[in-house]
Amino acid sequence: MSQTVDNSEVLNLIDSVTTSGIVMDLSDIDALSVSSVYDVLGASPATVASADISGDVFDAPAHGFVTGLVGQMTTDDTLPTPLMTLTDYYIIALDADHFSLAATLVDAINGVAITLSDAGAGNQTFTPTADSATLAVYESVDGVNYVAVSGLTATITMGGAVIWHVSPVYSRFYKILLSPTAGAVSVSTTINARNNTSWANADVVIPVATTAS
Repeated sequence: MSQTVDNSEVLNLIDSVTTSGIVMDLSDIDALSVSSVYDVLGASPATVASADISGDVFDAPAHGFVTGLVGQMTTDDTLPTPLMTLTDYYIIALDADHFSLAATLVDAINGVAITLSDAGAGNQTFTPTADSATLAVYESVDGVNYVAVSGLTATITMGGAVIWHVSPVYSRFYKILLSPTAGAVSVSTTINARNNTSWANADVVIPVATTAS
């Protein structure tokens, strides 16, 4: 049997090694297998005419963005005040056709948009940062202090898959951690654990994640 943890909803941006991940108590397990399939969002830039900016809302049909996506603004004339070029902003996806911008990831998650005092002039373009993330296995003897397991790290910049095996299992706790660094990625992970010669479910505890989803 296998314990499947489906995180195929999009996870965005920075996460913390110490506060998130799929944590397993493997006190009675002698082998562990982890299979992950991952992909990147690959969002394209969206250009919005100043005439299509109302208040703090950009009207961009089928923009394809998700909340928490980071990127920068450019313009062929004048950006809305107080936006600036060469500055990271975070998407608040209001629906499939409208978005606002936040100054930080936390603000984006909480729906706190930057107040625009005008719509600027010309065309305004939001360009997402290239997608990237790492997926890794961490281990711990006390469930508090974790270190990365050597060789069990994947750098995600495009779609792909990994299968990792841990045998024998020396530590009691293992964590499968997704750490997005830019853009947005999706990951679906299946975890198998073996007690002596029989494969069975691991005791999986999923804490509250800190990533946007």
